[in-house]
Amino acid sequence: MERIKRRPVPTVVKTSSRDTETENDSNTPPAAKSWPGPWGRIGGQAGTAIILGTLLQLGTFGFLIFLWVGRGLDPDGAKAPPVWRKIFLSGAGTRVVTVCALIIRSIVGLQATVCTGLAAALVLEARKVDMSNAAAFSVLRAVNGGPISFVTPLAKTPARLFTSVPAVLILILWLVSTAISFSSTILLSDFRTISLVLQSSNTHVPVIEASSELVGPFGLPRLGPDPGIWQQPLQTFSTFGEATLEKPSPQEAFTDTGLIKRSMIPLQTQSRKNLRSYQGASAVYTSRAGCTRPKIVNGYITGIPPTSAMSHMMEDALITGNITWESPGGHTFLDGLSCGSAGSTCKLPFNCNVPYAYTDTDKPILPRQPTSLCVINTVGESFDPNAPVPSFMLVFNTDVDTDHWASLSLAGMVNNQTKFPLPKQGASGEWTVMNFGDRQFLNLTMCLLNSTLTLEHVSLNSTADSPEPEIQYYAGNNTWSTDAIVNMTDTTSNASYVSRGIMALNNWTDVSVDELNNMYAQSPNYNPSFINSTSVTNQFFEAVQNGINTNDFHIERTSANFSVYVCGVCSALGDTNSAWQTHPYVSLIFHAVASRTGSMAQAIQATFFWLYQAQYSSAVPGFDMGDNSTMVFSAEASVPVGKTGIIVVGVLVLVNLVCVFAVTGMFLWRTHWSLYGNVWHAVAQLVAGPEIRPILEDATAATDGEVEGKLKYEGTKTTKVGLWDQGNGRLAVASGANLSQVTTWV
Repeated sequence: MERIKRRPVPTVVKTSSRDTETENDSNTPPAAKSWPGPWGRIGGQAGTAIILGTLLQLGTFGFLIFLWVGRGLDPDGAKAPPVWRKIFLSGAGTRVVTVCALIIRSIVGLQATVCTGLAAALVLEARKVDMSNAAAFSVLRAVNGGPISFVTPLAKTPARLFTSVPAVLILILWLVSTAISFSSTILLSDFRTISLVLQSSNTHVPVIEASSELVGPFGLPRLGPDPGIWQQPLQTFSTFGEATLEKPSPQEAFTDTGLIKRSMIPLQTQSRKNLRSYQGASAVYTSRAGCTRPKIVNGYITGIPPTSAMSHMMEDALITGNITWESPGGHTFLDGLSCGSAGSTCKLPFNCNVPYAYTDTDKPILPRQPTSLCVINTVGESFDPNAPVPSFMLVFNTDVDTDHWASLSLAGMVNNQTKFPLPKQGASGEWTVMNFGDRQFLNLTMCLLNSTLTLEHVSLNSTADSPEPEIQYYAGNNTWSTDAIVNMTDTTSNASYVSRGIMALNNWTDVSVDELNNMYAQSPNYNPSFINSTSVTNQFFEAVQNGINTNDFHIERTSANFSVYVCGVCSALGDTNSAWQTHPYVSLIFHAVASRTGSMAQAIQATFFWLYQAQYSSAVPGFDMGDNSTMVFSAEASVPVGKTGIIVVGVLVLVNLVCVFAVTGMFLWRTHWSLYGNVWHAVAQLVAGPEIRPILEDATAATDGEVEGKLKYEGTKTTKVGLWDQGNGRLAVASGANLSQVTTWV
């Protein structure tokens, strides 16, 4: 059968107030049409985008909130949920946030596109669309490029854009979708690199060395006593654990550090990094320093040869006499300062070298205020690990220079005088003060440091990584970086352990003999026929202590006490058998602590501890005796710390959802003749309009600009059009001015 092709012929149908029927070839009436309900007009695709998209958007943002708050109140995330810890400790935190931001961004974009179509239906059915925009808004209900395709036509008439509620909502959605495209960057701006604790690990940790070869006094090519680690550069200052056993009890003319226990960590620098918790054996240094103000009885100055004085190359001054002081009463670890009940008078002879001040025209890099620690006569005893090791010393501090000693010596030549009396003695806190003239002075205090070094089981922990500072010099302003080092041992500030950069020593117990035997049996230096485990341990700690104290702090001397010069630049031209000078770094720390705390006892306790720490740490690579230890380390991870980004994204998500549901609600309740996502009905409603059909017929080869120009010329560009119900299920985009006759296609 031959198919006949023919062009549809328009038929004019008259429409009046009464019902009419369209003429056709059949007398059968048209079937009644069932118009969808509100959600049917939205359609499954749009409904899914709104409902499921909202649930997914809220769920994703809720997961982001979990990532932001999951760390909890512990800065290191120790109690964070396992999922949270796994995400960030694996380094996947930023990737997870980026994926979440992508999900939110995609949903916001999809919902904005849906709402653009719904808003286009709203303005069409409200009959507020310009004739020139009729085609665009009708098609937007089915096919659109998102809010921008809605906003662009209305932007030509800003007054109309901001007075239409749907238009304002779509404008907001467009701004939100634009801003949300940067959600990844916004969220990641809250990220910072911090330390998170890892799971605990149990491993064998050596804590001492059986042979003790690495911790003996440093052999230096020089005459006289071996200064040990006093003349080694202390540059790195490792963390430690601390506990206060007894608080200071300062009195008039007496200062005290309190009884302090400090646990050294038996790990090398690379292994000790990021240590947060340690439970195991450790060398523990327990110490207390006290200083009291003495008086000099029958004292005089000597030791300045006239010939040397003439050339200013004299030996150091020697001060001889007796010191007396008031017994401060009983203090744990400071019994050596007491000679009876509180208030009793104690007396000791002394013979000490005193350095002189070195002056020149150059600005000094290191402190040049000469200070000496003169060890008082003490009776040497065999090493007892359970008894405190005493360091009993007179501390001299002076600014007397060579000119004064030279003048004093020249005056003595005239009078044939070799002994010079001391000036009148004054008092200032723990110091006895002697003034030479108006400017120069010599201060004196007497200090006792008692300490023990033992092996104990300890429990250390910290909530932050320890900085382990180094000494550095800044040439720009001639300063040294000592503040962090001083903070670590400064017990006068009442600062927390974390802020001081050290760990808390929470528990400690003695290591039993059986445990020592087990440690020694596992050592490659094990020799049961040579020495037992207890002797090995005692020998090791004695070697450590000798590296700091040398024999000069223990052996009785009958002629002159031994002096240690603690100053950056001071003379050491006298008898090398009775004095030596510390390394400048040791002097630097000593004076930094004394300046910060105003206490010579603090300076002595801190300096000796750092020397013990350095002596012990230098031997760590050779340690072979130890036990199982439990440790917790931290690892650096990029985690959300700030809240600005999550708040901004949260506000954008909230604004988006408010606009989406506002547009959806308005569509459901205020529209009747629009089917979202259906192209044919959108186009058909355009064609059915009597004013728009001629425009469409003339626009087959015209641009939008040309069509707008023609409408402007005809004066119909801004004519308001919208959807009109023509009856019998027919809808048209028209102005409504002339709907008495409607042409339809058959």
